[in-house]
Amino acid sequence: MPAQFDLVVSRRLDRYELLYEVGRGGMGSVWAAMLRGKHGFEKLVAIKTILPEFAAEPRFRALLLNEAQLTARIEHPNVVQTFELGEHNGSLYVVMEWVEGESLYVLWRDVERSGHTVIPIGVTLRVVADVCGGLHAAHEMRDANGAPACIVHNDISPHNILVTSRGISKLADFGVAKIANRAAGAASVAEMASLRGKVRYIAPERLSGYEDRRSDIWSLGVVLRELLPMEMPGPCQRVVDRAVASDRERRFGTAYELGRAIESVMDECQLSTTSADVASFFESALRERSAMRRRRVDATLGMGETLDVVRDLRPPPAPSPPPASIGGETVPLSRTLAVRSQLAVIAPEKPARRFARAWLVVAIAACAVVLVAGLVLFVMTRRSPAPTPESLPSASVAPAIQPPPPPSSAPPPGAAPAGAASSAPPPPAVRRPRPPASKASHDPYEGRL
Repeated sequence: MPAQFDLVVSRRLDRYELLYEVGRGGMGSVWAAMLRGKHGFEKLVAIKTILPEFAAEPRFRALLLNEAQLTARIEHPNVVQTFELGEHNGSLYVVMEWVEGESLYVLWRDVERSGHTVIPIGVTLRVVADVCGGLHAAHEMRDANGAPACIVHNDISPHNILVTSRGISKLADFGVAKIANRAAGAASVAEMASLRGKVRYIAPERLSGYEDRRSDIWSLGVVLRELLPMEMPGPCQRVVDRAVASDRERRFGTAYELGRAIESVMDECQLSTTSADVASFFESALRERSAMRRRRVDATLGMGETLDVVRDLRPPPAPSPPPASIGGETVPLSRTLAVRSQLAVIAPEKPARRFARAWLVVAIAACAVVLVAGLVLFVMTRRSPAPTPESLPSASVAPAIQPPPPPSSAPPPGAAPAGAASSAPPPPAVRRPRPPASKASHDPYEGRL
C-alpha cells in the first residue's frame, strides 16, 4: 500500500515544486507547480493528484490512471493537454498544461455580480462551439489497434470548461471518463453505484446505466441553455431543443454536428464573434484573477530555495584557508590573518583540537622552566669553584695552631709512660681553619674573582 503523502506548499513531487492549491474536489486536488530544469529552466504546470486520505484507495488510483491514459492521447487546442503521469512516495499525480485563464463557471458568476444579467449571445455561442471541437476530438480518439475508443467524458459542466486570457475555450477534467464500447443495455448494480458527475448535467439515459457520446451532447446542451438568455432567438432555441431532447435518437449524432449548427446560428444572426471578442468581454475578470495568481506564485517562490533533501542531508564542506597568492600577486599578511580570523569565527575549532593545543602549550612552558633552572644552576656552579691543594695550609703550620700544653708536667691520668711515647703512633693531625692574617700582610684581592 502506498504511504500517505502530505500536500503542502513548497513540497516537491519529483521535479515539480508545489506552489499553491488551485482547487479541490471530492477525491483529488489541482495544484499550481513549477517544473525546474537545468540552466535555470522553469515552466509553470498544473498537477492533479489524489487527496492524501484517499491515496491508498484502489478505486481512486484507478480513476486517476484511467484519466491519464485517456487524455495523454488527445491532442487538440480545445482540450487541456496531459504531459506526464508520475508517482511519488506511493501517490499518483498527473502533470497537465497550465491554463492562464479561469473556469466558465467562475466567469459566469463574476458577470452576474458585476450587474450583467447574462453573457452576450455571441460570446456564449463561441465558447460552446470551441468546446464542441475538443469534445469531438475526444469522442473520435482511437486505441492502439486503430479501433474507435468510444470515450465518454461524463462530466460536462461550466466548472470543467476553461476560458484562457486569449479567449480560447478548453475542455478539462476527464476524471470520470469511460470507454463506452460495450453493447447497449442496462448496467449492473455496481456500475449504477459508481454514477458520478453533477446531477443537473447528467443525461437521462445514464440513470438507466446506458451512456455514449450523445450523453455528453445532452450535458453540453444544458450548458448552452443556461448561458443563453430566457428570450433567445429562434435559431438558438432550435439548437438547444435538439441538443437536450429526451429521446437520444433525436439529438445531434456527434459534437461536430452540434458545433456546425452553432456556427450556422451565428451566421444567421450575424454574430461574427471571435476568440478575441471573448477575451475582450472577460478581460477585467481574467486580468484581476491572473494578477492574483501571479502574486501567489511569486510569494511562494520568494519564500526561499526549495528544500533539496539530498543536498541538505550532506554535511557541509570544511572551509579551506585562503591561498597565499591570488593570480601571482602576494596577499598581505594582515589581510591573510584577517581572513583566517573570520574563518575561525564561522567554523570554530573542535573541543578535542582545543584541548590538545592547551596541553602542547603547557608542555612547552614546562620545558622552558626546566631549561631556565638548569642554566641557573650551571652559572652558580661556575661562580664557587672547589678548593685546590695549593690553597690548603701546610703540615708545618699545624703545631703552631695547636693549643699550648697544660702547665702541669705530670702526665694526665691514664697517659702512657714516657718511654713508650716513641713507640705510640702520633695522633692524627687535625686540620684547623686558617687564622686570619694580620692587616699588614693581607692581600685585598685574595680569594676574590
